Amino acid sequence: MHSDPRASLKRRTWPRWALAGLVALLAIWVGGDLVYSRVVLWHVRDWERSIERDADGVRVGCQDSTVGDGSTALLWIHGFNDCPAAWQSLAPELAARGFTSRVMRLPGFALPTEQYARTTREQWRAAVAKEVEALARTHDRVGIVAHSLGGAIAVDHVLRNPDTVEAVALLAPLIQVSGERSPLVRPRRWHSFGSRTLLFTNVVETPFPVDATSPEAIAYDARTRFTPREVFDELYALIDEIDGRAGEFDVPVLLALGGRDEVIDREAAERFFDGCPATKKRLVRFEETGHMLPLDEGWELLADEIARFFAVVD
Repeated sequence: MHSDPRASLKRRTWPRWALAGLVALLAIWVGGDLVYSRVVLWHVRDWERSIERDADGVRVGCQDSTVGDGSTALLWIHGFNDCPAAWQSLAPELAARGFTSRVMRLPGFALPTEQYARTTREQWRAAVAKEVEALARTHDRVGIVAHSLGGAIAVDHVLRNPDTVEAVALLAPLIQVSGERSPLVRPRRWHSFGSRTLLFTNVVETPFPVDATSPEAIAYDARTRFTPREVFDELYALIDEIDGRAGEFDVPVLLALGGRDEVIDREAAERFFDGCPATKKRLVRFEETGHMLPLDEGWELLADEIARFFAVVD
């Protein structure tokens, strides 16, 4: 029997075509990475020109502050890509109800992008611990109100320093990232894939608006649209370090969730809440609200819940 020369030729040329296709795909990926990185860099520079900063480089309107003089102090911790401006409604409202509101800025946040990239979870921990310690020296009681990533940082603080605060209010805490905006591949997998394959892109521009339902919250513009990959690394590392430790979180806790939140995994937040052994716990849902609970629809009712919660905790 004689072999078909055409079949033999196909067998020899197929690997070459496959290799050529692979090289072409690799070139397209690397080229796209390079182009995207340059586009984002251009957007960052353009955005920076529109931002007013103080002498320390902090975006104006995003500085920390203290308002009120009550014997109970509340430490307010903002979320991911955010700043103290997120508390522009709630913190003064709670101060008017007799609390001291200490609004902190997490290290690295509201700074220029290249400085933002150098922030670490160790810096966040140290800053929160320092704020709590300072408040404890001048107030009878200290509590924490935290949103999103701030919620994860607050949980981390309590796990490490369980006797330093009286109670914690977690507003849409980032226990796990939601996959609702990324239905095919979970956000973490995208980040992990990008960390291994992106050569040029160090900063990602978010395509999403403020996750909220009210026009006022949607118009909120104090967030940064640009996230260094290093900040994502720190976020996921922090989440990993508190994962599965709900049973150690034994302080009174208020959990507030938005029914339309597409940023955090609401079920993961509820599982954490259910696993907390604290005897004083309260869960409240705002069904018509997105992730931006501090400013979204019903924030006045949320203020009522926070004030009532800390008033009865002793």
